[in-house]
Amino acid sequence: AANDATAAKGSEADELQAKLAATEEERDAKVGELEALSAEREQLTADLAASKEETAEKGTEGAELREKLSAVEEERDTKVEELAALSAEKDQLAADLAASTEASAAKSTEADELQQKLSALEEERDAKVAELAKVAELEALAAEKDQLLAD
Repeated sequence: AANDATAAKGSEADELQAKLAATEEERDAKVGELEALSAEREQLTADLAASKEETAEKGTEGAELREKLSAVEEERDTKVEELAALSAEKDQLAADLAASTEASAAKSTEADELQQKLSALEEERDAKVAELAKVAELEALAAEKDQLLAD
């Protein structure tokens, strides 16, 4: 029964490890998206600065670039929030995995202790059986002696 509990804890740890790996992959993908958005934001900022230097005729283009920049910044902020949520989930999964691993180790230790107690009891039983066999042998010899004395 202790071995079944240990196996179940090991399976739980494996599931948590798989979830942790999937969360880390998703987090890495979000980081990539965030970097791409940051690069696009920098380019749009540079374009906006260049646009400001151009003639008043180009003012419309600057307004469009400001709108694009605003949209990219909003999307970037959303990705930052998603990244923070994924990081929190990753931390929770790592904590769950650590707790599961610790519980599994405790169950394994308990199983080892029970196995040692069982072995000690089996050795004690075997010693008692050997003593009983000697007693039976002595009783048989005593009966044989009594029989011989009676003859």
